[in-house]
Formats: sequence, structure tokens, C-alpha cells
Amino acid sequence: MTAFSIGWIHVYRYWLFYFITCLIGYWFLWWVGQQKWFENRPWVQRLLTQGIDDLILWTIIWVLVWWRLWHVFIYERPYYSTHIAEIFAVRKWWMSFVWWIIWVICAIFYVERIYKLSRKEFFIIFDLLLLVIPIGIVLGRIWNFLN
Repeated sequence: MTAFSIGWIHVYRYWLFYFITCLIGYWFLWWVGQQKWFENRPWVQRLLTQGIDDLILWTIIWVLVWWRLWHVFIYERPYYSTHIAEIFAVRKWWMSFVWWIIWVICAIFYVERIYKLSRKEFFIIFDLLLLVIPIGIVLGRIWNFLN
């Protein structure tokens, strides 16, 4: 499952594709912001030009941190209560497509509150992010095939 190693640091295949997907998402949202397609919605345009860092950062935090806590405390509490060091074992982190979507929605709700977006603006951002998420799923499936 290791893509490559640098000394004692192991870079796992799935995490590499998650990172690539975040970069593609960042670039795509930046590009949409530069096109000024949402000038009639100033809050969306502001988020796409000045708040992409916040959006990507909070999405990563929500997906990784909250999902991991959910997995540890809901799915496998008995195991992790006796193997506390395994909570931080990145090689065991996995996530299904449904949970990715759920945590991305939570992150967008959080960013919506920060930027005071309306429901319509929320759905515009959500739709833009949903254009990127399947790229990560496809990359993951390609890596499964190569495995």
C-alpha cells in the first residue's frame, strides 16, 4: 500500500490520490473564481477568489479529523480502547464514498456559516465541489486496479 518512502516516512497510495484530488479541487475552484462567473453573487465570488484556502482547509479538517473520530468512537471503539496508539496509524485509515460526501457537506455547512452564504449560494459551492470529488474516486479506483 506504500507508494514511496523517504527515510522513515511512508507515503501511502490512497493518501497520495487524496492529496492530488485536493490540488485539483483547489485549482478548479481558483479557475472558476478567475472566470468571474458568479459576479451576480458577490459572496460566492468572494469565496472563490479569497476564501478557497478556507474552503479546502476546512474540508480537509472535517473529512480527516471528524471522520477519524467518528470511525474510532462509533465503529471500532472496543478495539481502539485497547490499542490507543493505533488511532494515529495512518495506514489503517480508509473511507467509503458515502462518508466522504457526508463530511464534505459538513465542511461546506461550516464554511457557509463563516462566509454567511445563503442556501442558494451554499448549493452553488456544493455543486462546484461535487464536480471535483468524482475525480478522487476515479483516481482511487485506478489505483485499486493497479494494485
